[in-house]
Amino acid sequence: MRSAMTLASSPSTTLKLRRTRIVATVGPASREPATLQELIRAGVNVFRLNFSHGTHEEHRQTYQRIRAAASEIHEPIAILVDLCGPKIRVGRFEDGRITLTPGERVIVTTRDVLGRPGLIPTQYSRLTSDLRPGDRILMDDGLLELRVDSVVETDAVCVVVTGGILRDRKGMNLPGVAVSVPSLTEKDREDARLALELGADWLALSFVRRRADVEELRTLIAEAGRNTPVVAKI
Repeated sequence: MRSAMTLASSPSTTLKLRRTRIVATVGPASREPATLQELIRAGVNVFRLNFSHGTHEEHRQTYQRIRAAASEIHEPIAILVDLCGPKIRVGRFEDGRITLTPGERVIVTTRDVLGRPGLIPTQYSRLTSDLRPGDRILMDDGLLELRVDSVVETDAVCVVVTGGILRDRKGMNLPGVAVSVPSLTEKDREDARLALELGADWLALSFVRRRADVEELRTLIAEAGRNTPVVAKI
């Protein structure tokens, strides 16, 4: 008899024990019932719903389709809801992108300007209040890295550590920095309540910086009468 593990309290999410799990993000191109069943047969164990995009009604429909598809072919599938979290992004550039070269000095600014080579705007107004010399700025899912050299009013003077092409509106992350925005936004609270109502097996929390961030979400889960596990995205 094969051993099994339970991803959540619901029997529907008992998965066969494997050393590797396959988590697939469901989007507009993959949420048709036939496509979902193909993915399940191909080995998907967990479907991820990205609440950074889409409406509550769309997510509700996708959730129901996943459950129906899994039930029809008698396969245990878990659903992970990925909460958006506070989004810090770079702004827009005159040419839509710039190229960063290792060792280059650039300015990250909270001023309302179009970016250009050597100047990176951001919509996060408290950036320069939060940063200190030596802090790191990661962009585009960590592909690009800056190190803060100095901070003057609206500008952070930085040195490029890892270069590449930076395009409009890419994400910005500040590892180790106590940013002034909460990890759990009001949108996240509304999204989490929907996920718990639907019966999601996991909730993923973005930009986790401290224990209190996770505890805040756990409190919301408990208030809903659930014991849903939390994935902390660090």
